[in-house]
Amino acid sequence: EEDLNAIKQNTSLLTSMSNAFLALGANFIADMNGNQLRAVAGVQAAMFQNDTTSPALVGFDLDMDLGHLRLVFSETVDASSFEPTGVTLQSTGTSMSDATQYTLTRGYLLSTVDDTEVTLVIDVDDLNEIKARGIARDNFTTWLALNASTVRDMSNLPVLPLVNGLNVTNVDLYIRDMTRPVLLNFTLNLTSETILLTFDETVDVFSINVTQFTLQNTSSETTLSEYTLTEASTPILFHGPVITINLGDQDLNEIKRHVYLGTSTQNTFLSFTELAVADRAGNLVTPRAPNNSLQAHIVFEDLRRPMLREFEFDLNRGLVTLTFSETVQAESIVVGDFTLQSSRE
Repeated sequence: EEDLNAIKQNTSLLTSMSNAFLALGANFIADMNGNQLRAVAGVQAAMFQNDTTSPALVGFDLDMDLGHLRLVFSETVDASSFEPTGVTLQSTGTSMSDATQYTLTRGYLLSTVDDTEVTLVIDVDDLNEIKARGIARDNFTTWLALNASTVRDMSNLPVLPLVNGLNVTNVDLYIRDMTRPVLLNFTLNLTSETILLTFDETVDVFSINVTQFTLQNTSSETTLSEYTLTEASTPILFHGPVITINLGDQDLNEIKRHVYLGTSTQNTFLSFTELAVADRAGNLVTPRAPNNSLQAHIVFEDLRRPMLREFEFDLNRGLVTLTFSETVQAESIVVGDFTLQSSRE
């Protein structure tokens, strides 16, 4: 079988009658009296039967740490014919919805040599979506389907398909993701009242602990102004490499109250502990200490005008208490624009 696959790898040998020749040395065989064969060279085949058997997948390995998918076939396949879009990973042998299966969109082979096995480097976006859907979290949630267009053998025969719910195959060797996620950048938007976190891989939104994030105005331990988020702020519940945290009123108002914090990228930095978030494999995030905090990629200033929500009037003490929709500057009050009246008109 090894010799047969080696022959198939050589595209100029034994692909038709025109390149099917045989040479035999004198020592190859002898007759019953011990007479050695008369050596022959360049004898053309009397008959040539081309390969009519389609290749089949005999197994696969998945390395979620490197993002490598290794496919092993029953015979040599043409690496240049490989199409990642023919590969579907599933969390079960019978997938009933898109939530439990994902068809690859792109990727590239580690080697373009024709062989019985190929190793695909899964595209980062595909890998993130696989993680987000909870596919390939362990051996039991890693199944593979193939369509006939995935790859062809050296005789241009398509691979035998593996069909969802019929003959998909379970992973042979599974390697879990062991790499900590890294926060690449973040955006503070005081108009949409959000913090946008962008990681290098999909993270588990349910693992987020917002109280482990601290905004500070410098990248040092001796900050002039800092604020740690509270549970008033909550993430939007979608697994992925990009996470949106909705800032609660308490946190939003406190951030705005710190006049030297969050007004530009120059005074907006984020520090956090490893308990802030984890990826889908449970790896804790790479922390950023206060003296190594991450500078904001973009800061959108607050463009919303504050609104008066209610007011209270105490005639005994001569006090008027005004409650606004957000933090306001006390020194900006213009008394001339304050009027008490007896009706709405």
